[in-house]
Amino acid sequence: MHLLKWAYQPERRESSTWLSIINERRNELRPNMDDSPSLKRVIPQELPRLYRDASRRALDEMRSQVDLPRDCPFTPDRILGDWSPE
Repeated sequence: MHLLKWAYQPERRESSTWLSIINERRNELRPNMDDSPSLKRVIPQELPRLYRDASRRALDEMRSQVDLPRDCPFTPDRILGDWSPE
């Protein structure tokens, strides 16, 4: 959700809060991914469902007429890695 907000509301990036939350969530996920490598195989299958939920939440919070893509614009590697949409 915060990756979407960061990518589609660049005018609201004045605060580092979104980026901090993105990095915090990634740090929470890393130990699980390291302990259960099989999760990496499940993510591509679950990504469409997870994206639908995240995009709904992002739109609710953004309260604007942002047109988000129908399909997730981020790969699992980008979601879980150090990449950020600039």
